Amino acid sequence: MRVLNGSAQLMAYFDSLQILDKDVIEIEFEQKTANETDYYTFPFNWDDTPMPSELKLGVIRTKELNLRSGTGTNFPVVSTAEENEQLLIDPNFENENWRRGFLISDDKPVQACYFSSQFSETKTISFFTLGYFESFSLIVLCLLGVLVCLVFLVLAVRNLPLPFWQNT
Repeated sequence: MRVLNGSAQLMAYFDSLQILDKDVIEIEFEQKTANETDYYTFPFNWDDTPMPSELKLGVIRTKELNLRSGTGTNFPVVSTAEENEQLLIDPNFENENWRRGFLISDDKPVQACYFSSQFSETKTISFFTLGYFESFSLIVLCLLGVLVCLVFLVLAVRNLPLPFWQNT
């Protein structure tokens, strides 16, 4: 299959899968069956890094930290992380000097990395640590809840009819 007008990011993705030859994608499809339904898939030439069922966040606490391919300074540096950067880590990895983290990229498979536990700390993952709720949005949500409660309280005290969706 020839790729026409593919973005550089898309081409890098196909190249990382090792299925791109210049502008031609070479894929062999496999037919599989699940629940009596046939579907087609194609194998990639990479070994996915298995992710543990439980994850925590590792927060970098130094200006720049080397992320290595193994536990020790003799292993090659695969990337670097800056202060306050957060990485997913395996909390069950047992080594008091090193943490096992995961590099996640749009155009590459998940890659395990190792970094010093001396220059990082761990956090439990929650909606707050993942940034789903910023402090401002949480305050606005609480204020809206209080406002709705006050409206219903005033209506009930004055014995006024409830809004149309509450009438029975």
